Amino acid sequence: MAINGTDSALGATHASATAQVVVRGDGIVGCAAALSLARLGLSVELQAAAPGAASPSPSPLHQGDVRTYALNAASRALLQQLKVWDALPHNAVCPVLDMHIQGDEGAQLEFSAWQQGVEALAWIVDAAALEATMRQALRYAPHIRLTADAPASLTPNGAQSARAAGHGTASHSTASHSLLLLCEGKDSQARAALGVHFEQLPYGHHALATRIESDQPHAGVASQWFGHPDVLALLPIDQPTPGQCYGLVWSMPAEKAQALLAADEAEFERALHDATGGQCGPLRLVGPRRSWPLMLGRADRVYGPGWMLLGDCAHVVHPLAGQGLNLGLADVAALARVMAEREPWRGLGDEKLLARAARERVAPTLAMAGLTDSLWHLFAHPNPLVRTLRNRGMNLLNQLPLFKRGLTRRAMGLCLAVCGPLSAAALASAMGLVGLLGLGGHAPAHAQTGSGLLGAPSAPANPSAPPSSPAEAAIRKALSERMPSLPKPDEVQRSPVPGLWELRFGSEILYTDDKGDFLISGPVIETRSRKDLTAERIDKLTAIPFASLPLKDAIVIKQGTGARKLVVFSDPNCGFCKRYERELLNLKDVTLYTFLYPILGKDSQEKSRNIWCAADPAKAWRDWMVDGRMPPSATPKCDASALERNTALGQKHRVESTPTSVLEDGARRSGAFPLNEIERLLSANKNPKS
Repeated sequence: MAINGTDSALGATHASATAQVVVRGDGIVGCAAALSLARLGLSVELQAAAPGAASPSPSPLHQGDVRTYALNAASRALLQQLKVWDALPHNAVCPVLDMHIQGDEGAQLEFSAWQQGVEALAWIVDAAALEATMRQALRYAPHIRLTADAPASLTPNGAQSARAAGHGTASHSTASHSLLLLCEGKDSQARAALGVHFEQLPYGHHALATRIESDQPHAGVASQWFGHPDVLALLPIDQPTPGQCYGLVWSMPAEKAQALLAADEAEFERALHDATGGQCGPLRLVGPRRSWPLMLGRADRVYGPGWMLLGDCAHVVHPLAGQGLNLGLADVAALARVMAEREPWRGLGDEKLLARAARERVAPTLAMAGLTDSLWHLFAHPNPLVRTLRNRGMNLLNQLPLFKRGLTRRAMGLCLAVCGPLSAAALASAMGLVGLLGLGGHAPAHAQTGSGLLGAPSAPANPSAPPSSPAEAAIRKALSERMPSLPKPDEVQRSPVPGLWELRFGSEILYTDDKGDFLISGPVIETRSRKDLTAERIDKLTAIPFASLPLKDAIVIKQGTGARKLVVFSDPNCGFCKRYERELLNLKDVTLYTFLYPILGKDSQEKSRNIWCAADPAKAWRDWMVDGRMPPSATPKCDASALERNTALGQKHRVESTPTSVLEDGARRSGAFPLNEIERLLSANKNPKS
């Protein structure tokens, strides 16, 4: 591979000497940005952070890289688009099927992929393997050139010559670039050269990472312990021993981290056993130990004329939620979408164009920073009453499936941008943050005042419709002034409860009083009828009119009289869909309409085509989903355009997981339900509204 300003032999087509886009930083976010924009036909120069940094990494543990990433569904989808995901070594990826979280007084919070109706809660990926695979993808990507020189000009077309600190060599190839993307991480020197201030709040904690092996199989279960003040996570991974290893990420005071780094293996393993209570069996150290300081960080500006910050260069959060890389990859995905939709007359570095991507990322980034920061302060608080509150809150949340389902989907990156602050508010309030702020404790100043690191975003939110009443105007004014990081509600209206107002953000619901003094998250239950009024409202917002569905594009299976009707969006490679199909097999007097919805990759698309083009698609579907028998490959002449229409249909209605069922009244339900629950849902739909 050629670097130091010379053309590399990466792919058949290379960037010109004056690349349209320059990406500073060749880590995972930088590589993803380069690959994403090159897919749009743009010429890209990817600049290594240091000479030699762009060369592929050898085997993970051989180089001492013990890091693991917890990637959500949105990040996985991006890596699939970039042809990276399917190229990862099989033992470098492990799906998380269950998540066990424990508080410091025995509280429990559990999440299950099966219960949430998703393929996996997350995917644990070996960091070094992901970096090596991404750099391998660069070898076959057209329009990309790698260099190791720092650019003399950090602004487009050489408008302002700002030399980055520590670099004295000018690059011959970037003086005429249209867009500069900084992906150099939290210590970026080029960011400072642009005049961007990066505000930092050190936690006084260090993260300690290593690899652990257990005598017991991990079974795809991730575990996390919120102690006082430690936070410890064991993430299932299949390296170096398949099925029995974990990536350890342990947040603790800096002094303790240094002591454990210096401890011998036996002493370290004893400390680990004490912290986990032996719940994952005997744990042995099988990798080197690494440590780094933790902080909360945010740039005061993330874009300007001809430049933009991505990933840790723009924002840094506590790793307790495992969302740092997900935020960075989401930055890349948002920018790529904006560039793909760019007006032909608008330049790549147009400030208004970059503002679109920045606006899309403001809410989820602030929300995740707020969530992780609030949880860290919540569990670091020494007040015994606060300890009781946070553990009671955790147990309460464990008994609220509606909340858990929403939090799971948000963590997986499957929701609108406005969902982020709602998940932060829901989780923090459910786990006792309100008690923390009202019991003589203190939250950080930026959380109290709504300013500073978690304060008002630099890019404004989209304006809402004019208020229809003085009360609505007063609520909107109060919320915007007191909670500037909260997106503007799409709708503000009176709820069925006297004095309570409903705030709608997309299909999410919060409540407030008539002065906007209180923000309330959670279900409103009518005690007489025991109806969940919040759930009913969300059902109405997310309903899909049954009569509008193009049933001709579905596989039709009639069982018994077929009097009842049920639509299911399903993927042939979805394990939960297969379980669901076995339950549906036993339903009586129902007509099932299955929309093939291949969202799990190219193999799903191929299987869907073979099933749709079979002589008897209904039989082919059941043969595969129930018995595992695949029909012959489809002929080239087969018209499988229905699959494209199904994909468009699902995207239109934001069907984000499989299986998703639609009842005759338009209500949707995500997940694989047992037979008795399906019968209950069908029985409740005797009077269709559509």
